[in-house]
Amino acid sequence: MIPDRDLALKKYSIIWIAILTGVSPITAQALYEHDYNDAHIEARGFLRSFALQQKNPSSSAFYDQSSETGVAFLGRIMGEYRQGDQLRLEFNAYQTYIPATLISRQGQFGAPLDVERSALLENSFSTKKYIYLAVYRLNLKWSQQRLDLTLGRQTINLASTFFFTPNDFFAPFSAQAFYRVFKPGVDGVRAEYRLSNLSFLEVLAVMGYANDVQSTNGWADYPDSELASYLFRGFVNFADSGFGMFTGVIRDNPVVGASVQSE
Repeated sequence: MIPDRDLALKKYSIIWIAILTGVSPITAQALYEHDYNDAHIEARGFLRSFALQQKNPSSSAFYDQSSETGVAFLGRIMGEYRQGDQLRLEFNAYQTYIPATLISRQGQFGAPLDVERSALLENSFSTKKYIYLAVYRLNLKWSQQRLDLTLGRQTINLASTFFFTPNDFFAPFSAQAFYRVFKPGVDGVRAEYRLSNLSFLEVLAVMGYANDVQSTNGWADYPDSELASYLFRGFVNFADSGFGMFTGVIRDNPVVGASVQSE
């Protein structure tokens, strides 16, 4: 006799196989794209969904329910405006619906809760479910010859490894996060001067925020100058290898380090 949970698992498997084999692949299209003289406007978006069903062990000390089931959705809209090669405006926002049974696991799906940034651009619509609207990125980039200057909520990735990222100080992915297409943005200013195609000098200033349990994301609306981070970084490519050094202050903590990467 087949147990009920095994029978349910087989039913779910058959349904998902039918869905996956019955849907024909389609070509993804941008929502909107337009060129006018030197200006370029682009807008796109997507919707993701995922489901979880699990059977908990019969231990009331750790699990208050015998089983858990949840279906979640995440929608994202992205926009970009470019004026020639000198000016670029980036926008990226997302809306989530995640039930309570999946909230503790949402870091695995690319929706972290604790990114240190202003709460002014984020809003929560429920205290029991993760129904959340947030601006992921909103920044303006100005480029002139070898210099790039970026201001606003932007992604800052200082690591070259995938799982263990000790040099990535700002909104790093958790080790179990398998969906890493969109890295969260933080509020700051970034200036990069290119010495060559693969060598550069960089100065970073990232805003710091005090904890605020009453806000939507756990951080204050306005930055605290005493919690800001300042970092100077240099990277040089030589003999098919990259050598980097950095020094600065991360939330009132002095740091210094180096990195090497090669084939």
